[in-house]
Amino acid sequence: MRSIKSAGLIGRDPWRTDDAIGFGISHTMLTGSTIDWLVPNVQGELVPEGGPLPFWLGALGMMAARAVQRPALRFLGHAGQRMADHGRSGACA
Repeated sequence: MRSIKSAGLIGRDPWRTDDAIGFGISHTMLTGSTIDWLVPNVQGELVPEGGPLPFWLGALGMMAARAVQRPALRFLGHAGQRMADHGRSGACA
């Protein structure tokens, strides 16, 4: 248990504050309007640190993940149904 605590896995916040702010800015860009892409903010609170490039990349990454996630979940849903049907038929031992 001591090694887990010394590794920092217990007894601390899961994210640093900067990580959460960056995620919030990228999410606001993704779900907001055009001005959110130009002025980094979290739900209307301006974030004056740095420029928007890292947050643009984060928002674009979220878009790409969402584009891949939907077909993957649709495929996995069909595959899961086929596996369940196959198991009910008693074909596998």
